[in-house]
Amino acid sequence: MNDTQKNLPSLLNRSFVLVTFLGWLYFFIFHSFLLLPIRISDLGGTEKIVGFVMGIAGLSTLVLTPYAGSITDRYGRKLFMLLGFALLAASTFPLAFLDRIDYLYYVIRMVHGCSFSLFFVAAGALTVDVSSEKRRAQALGIYGVFTIINYAVAPYVGSILIKNFGFDFFIFFLTVIALLGFGISFIIREKKKAPVPKNIERSYTDCLRDRVTFVSSATLFICGAAFITTLNFISIFSLSINIENFHVYFISYTFSVLAIRMFLGWVPDRYGKWRVASPFVFFLGLSIFALGFVYEIKLLIFCGIIFGCAHGFVYPSIYSIIIESNPKEVRAKAFAICSVSFTGGGMLGSFIFGVVAELFGFRTMFFSIGFMVFLGFLFFIRSSVLKERKI
Repeated sequence: MNDTQKNLPSLLNRSFVLVTFLGWLYFFIFHSFLLLPIRISDLGGTEKIVGFVMGIAGLSTLVLTPYAGSITDRYGRKLFMLLGFALLAASTFPLAFLDRIDYLYYVIRMVHGCSFSLFFVAAGALTVDVSSEKRRAQALGIYGVFTIINYAVAPYVGSILIKNFGFDFFIFFLTVIALLGFGISFIIREKKKAPVPKNIERSYTDCLRDRVTFVSSATLFICGAAFITTLNFISIFSLSINIENFHVYFISYTFSVLAIRMFLGWVPDRYGKWRVASPFVFFLGLSIFALGFVYEIKLLIFCGIIFGCAHGFVYPSIYSIIIESNPKEVRAKAFAICSVSFTGGGMLGSFIFGVVAELFGFRTMFFSIGFMVFLGFLFFIRSSVLKERKI
């Protein structure tokens, strides 16, 4: 640890630890749904149907998140973390009783998206509230570690439970975890919200008029489309090329993110978020483009490592840029912009690239996603306003 790190305030306060643990519980459940494409395929769903079922959650997230940001700033974080867990439990349990793909799958996934909006915005805003401004990117990174780790843990545990006890047991297990998170959320403490002065209050349009916020959220939209679509399809892509241990991609991705966030999470705060994020947007696209050439498990693991390293820097850096470009009184709105950008990109990406995969194959899909991210990289690095503000 260098002198710069020693002089920074500690992150390990009660509120930060609690919200991080609850984030881990929530995203264990949410990332377990990465196994749904296999279930959908077993029930006769095509790649297009997989894309629509997985992506439809993003539609409700896209619609609800802006409102979630406003009400979270107004009424506090705890209430909406509770509602997030409650909705997740209520919408997960019915999956055990569905034996065909019909409209109920889409309804359930839309409720999943509503749950995500409420929990993610509330927990993210609380994380920002309880962390020091000097360690914000690191705090978001560490919080992200305990959500992202479930990209490895949840599919691995889920695949074991399904193999040994069946899909229905797996769904009941997830429901119990959601109820546990709901109960623990009651012990959250938060400061009473002061009213936002009229001269500071901002609408979403006002926030997006700021060029830094606009450029960063547009880049985040592209990265979200790439990130979520890739994770939605990696399991069935791997099975299509006879790699049954598809979870190694999630594991390699997760461990590389862990390494970045735990040991290098301070880098964006010290050297500048834009300067650090820029090259790793490029590497994010490169790691996805390379999936088009994967034929064996070693290459799949390698792609997962690069994918994780890139995401480990890009995600907290761009989130921090957007949050710090807006007044602290509207942090939940700023976090909502981040969520809408990332999740909205994932929704649209899943829809579009699911069709691409069905018509032209998975390899063409990954090539197309990689090219899209390269264009996003060029857009991001050419923004002079980000360089001028030295973010």
